Amino acid sequence: MEEVLRHKDRLERQAEARVAQAAAELQQIREEMERCRQELDKLAQVMSDMGTRHADRWCERFEQSGRWAEAVRRAEQRVVEAQTRLEEAIRARVAIGIEVEALRLLKTQRLQEHRRELERVRQKESDDAAIRRRLANG
Repeated sequence: MEEVLRHKDRLERQAEARVAQAAAELQQIREEMERCRQELDKLAQVMSDMGTRHADRWCERFEQSGRWAEAVRRAEQRVVEAQTRLEEAIRARVAIGIEVEALRLLKTQRLQEHRRELERVRQKESDDAAIRRRLANG
C-alpha cells in the first residue's frame, strides 16, 4: 500500500503543477486579451479624433481596427479554452486528492487495526504467562 500511496502522492503533485500551469496560462491569455482591447480602444480614439480628414489614413486605421478586433476575438476564444483546461485540471487534482486521502485513511485504519491486534496478542501472552505462573506456584 505504501508504494501505491507514494505513486498517488506523485500524481497529486503533478496534478497540482498542472493546475498552476493552467492558471498561469489563463492569466497570460487574459493579459494578452486586455492588451489587444487597449490597442483597439486607442485606435478607435485616434480614428475618432481624425474625423473625416485624412481619408487614406482613416481607411488604414479602419483595417488595423479590424485586425485588432479579430485579435480580441481570438484571445477571448483562447480564454474560454484556457478556462476549460483549468477546470479540467482542477477536477483531476480534486479526484487524485480524494484518492490520496482515501488511501491515507485506509493506511491509518490498518495501522490502528494492527496496533489493536498486537495489543490483544500481548494481552493474551501476558494472561497466559500469568496462568502459567499460577499453575507453577500451585
